[in-house]
Order: sequence, then C-alpha cells, then structure tokens
Amino acid sequence: MAQFSVDITNISYPNKMNPSNNYQVYATIKNTGEQELNRSNCTLEVVYISGPDKSAGEDFEYSHDLISGVTTNKEYTFRWSIKSPTVPGTYKLKLNIKNGSSILTSEDLSVLIDENFEAEISNNIDGIKFEPEKKYPPISITIKNNGETTWPDGDYKIIAEVTDAPDEASDEEKSAFEFDKNIDLQNLQPGASKSVASSSFDTPSNGGNYELKVSIQKDGKFFNAKNAEITIDCDVKEESFEVDFSENVTTKIYPEKEYPVSFTVKNKGNIKWPEGDFSIKATLTSKASSNVDDDVFEAEVDFNAEEWSPGDYTTIKFPAIITPLEAGRYTVKYQILVNNKLFETDDSELTIDYQVVELEPELNVNRITLEKKMVSGKTYKLRVDVKNNGDIIGFENDWVVKCKIRSKKPSNYRPPRGTFDFSINGIDVKSKETKYITGSIKSPKVEEETTIRLELEVYYKGKRMGGPKTYDIIIKP
Repeated sequence: MAQFSVDITNISYPNKMNPSNNYQVYATIKNTGEQELNRSNCTLEVVYISGPDKSAGEDFEYSHDLISGVTTNKEYTFRWSIKSPTVPGTYKLKLNIKNGSSILTSEDLSVLIDENFEAEISNNIDGIKFEPEKKYPPISITIKNNGETTWPDGDYKIIAEVTDAPDEASDEEKSAFEFDKNIDLQNLQPGASKSVASSSFDTPSNGGNYELKVSIQKDGKFFNAKNAEITIDCDVKEESFEVDFSENVTTKIYPEKEYPVSFTVKNKGNIKWPEGDFSIKATLTSKASSNVDDDVFEAEVDFNAEEWSPGDYTTIKFPAIITPLEAGRYTVKYQILVNNKLFETDDSELTIDYQVVELEPELNVNRITLEKKMVSGKTYKLRVDVKNNGDIIGFENDWVVKCKIRSKKPSNYRPPRGTFDFSINGIDVKSKETKYITGSIKSPKVEEETTIRLELEVYYKGKRMGGPKTYDIIIKP
C-alpha cells in the first residue's frame, strides 16, 4: 500500500441546476493510506474541463485545504457553496484530492444548467391615439433579459408586423407600423436590456385599430423564450364628418298664423364632405290632434353641400308653417340626408317641439265705478268695465272678475268674511269690445274710519288673466 491513499466515499453535487442559484455541496474522503493527511498539503479542488462557456464554467472551480489532519481510516467532509452560472448547457468538471502536487484520487462530475429564457418587451407607443396622415418619430422597442439565463449566441432580429387592421386599410397603410431590425442580443445577461428603433413613419389615413405583433427572432426562427412576443394596439383616430346643424324657428306658435323656418348647416370638421345629393327632411313624429294634416310640418328641401371644405356653410329656407287650429304639442324630426340616407355624423338630426298655443281672449279690467266713501251697513252698486284685447270672443261662462282686499288703515283691520272677497260672473265680450258687469257691496260696520284697497282680477277658465286693478274706498262708522 502506498504511503498516501484516499478514497472518495460520498459526494453531494447536483447533476442538474437552475441558473444563477446557490447550492450547498460536499465531498467525504477516507484516509486509506499509512500516513496522516496533513492539512497543509491535502487539498480538494474542482476544475472546469469543458462546457458551453469557459468563463461560466470557471464559476464551478473551487480549491480548499483540509482544516485538520486526517489519520488512517478516518473520514473528513469538505463542504462549500457555489452559485450556478447563467449560461445554459452541460458542464464537465473533475474533482481532485491532492497531496501537494500529486493527485491521490479523482471523480468526474457533469452538471446540466437548465435554460430559463424570458424576455420583457417594452415600447414607446402604448396608449398613443395617432392622428391620421401624420408623421411620427420612430417606434422604439426595448428588450430586457427578464430570466436567469444568459442568452445564447446567434443573429437576433426584432420583427414588427401588422396582423389585423381596419377593413378599408390598404396594404400600404397596413405596413405603416411595420419594421424589421437587427439587434445584438447574444450573451445578454439577466437584467440587462438593449433597444432598437424603426424609422420615422406616416400614419394611415384610414382610422381604426392596427394590431402590431412584435417578436424576437434568433437565427431566422422565433426565439424560444417566455414573453418573446407582444401585441401593441396602434389606434389611429377615425376621421369622421362633423356638422353644425342649427335651427331658426319659433316654437311657441299661434293658430292660423304663418311662421318662417330655416336652418344653418356647416362643415365643422377637418375633412371634406362626400359627393352626393344633400337634403333636409322634416318628419312629424307626434301631434296634438289626428285631424291635423302631416303636411303642415313635413317637407324635404335640397341643398348643395357636395365636397364641402371645412368651414363651408349655408342657410336653408323651409316652407313656412301655417299653424293649425288645434292647440298642443307637435314634434318634428329634421334630418340631413345624403343620397336619401342619414348623413353619418353625430349631429345630423334635430328634434323640435312646436307648441301651438290655444287662442284666448285678453280680458282686462279697465275701470271700476264705485263710491269712494261708504257708510257702515249701506249697500252700494259696483260697475266693472272689461275690455277684450284678444282675437277671439270671451264667452260668459269662461270668465269671472274676482275681488280681494288689502287693509290699509288701520292695517290690522279684517272685514267680515265674504264682504269684499267676491266674484262677478262675466258676459260675452267680442274681440276688441268693452262691456261692463255689475254687482253690489254692502259695507261692513266699523268703529272708526277705515280704508280698504280692492284688488280686481280677471280669471279665464280658472286661470288668472289680467290685473290686479286697484280701487281704494273709505268706510265711516
């Protein structure tokens, strides 16, 4: 038996490791020789033999002397920690036990570092609402190694291609966001990042969503890494026609009168209007009476707005409304049409409520004839002159004159109920005619001279029409 002899009795060393992780390992040796293993001469060493990356493989290398001597037939365990490299692949190692420069025994080790490729792709266009037909600065794409493994050698590219677009978009418009750029990503370390940019570009004229797929390629194939592809929504504003549609009408109208109707139409957008035959169509959607002919409100008027430029406008006159007799609400919908179809804008429709007012007489108290000075307990005749300033007759059953009072002196005087709070029935009063109605008042008893103010008002079908007309009287005890 040789003077120095060692056996490796146990090794705990994983043959498969995750990248960039810490591992605790050990190796137990037994002194099978005749001489004591001296701590100053006996050394354990691990050396890199081969693998995918020499620099990474050298991370496995380790050397350590015995801490204490090991006598014959005794064991000793070396313990140490290692951090696995980030370059994936199989590494060949050799574990040696040496005495001085002499190798007493060896053990071959093989370690597989798993692949853990993960990317993070970011960009500078997320959330942008692109204007159509406008030049924009380059699209910037940043690639970050978000995994634990160094990326392998190879030829890398960033491919950006439109996978979905509005139906109206041409092939040229679809390619507006697309690009193909080389980028050096080989040996990209975990946590490191690199960027690449397209050229400046002109956005499409057709608005809508353009779905841009951005992916990482390696050696002409999709790079097999987690999140090596993203989709970006490139939203281009849809240019739409805009209209300012306003009316010039009278909505409170009286029977059998004529009212003009006109509209102003303006191109308030940023693009030309289309070719076509323009018109405004009026449709009666509800009416106060089925006896009223729809043609009173309905009409269609043509106007020329073909290929209007932004800011162009015109005024369109409609046939005048000759108001029907039937009072109530009439709802009319006005629509801008192009080639007999509704113009595709947000404001191409107006709804107007016309209120046909019921004709009423205009009855007002013109003059009150009554004694100004009264004596308690005596009855006095009252005459009220009423004039009808309206255009229709005021029938006797439709109106009354009501009287209320206000005490003037003393201010706290309250006459007996019903003494002055009375009403006088009306009579037929034709348009522009003045007639009088009469009544009587019995003055109440008072203890001192009292001044009362009468307030006379006309009520038509229960609704106050005119007044008050005031008249002061003095009552003496």
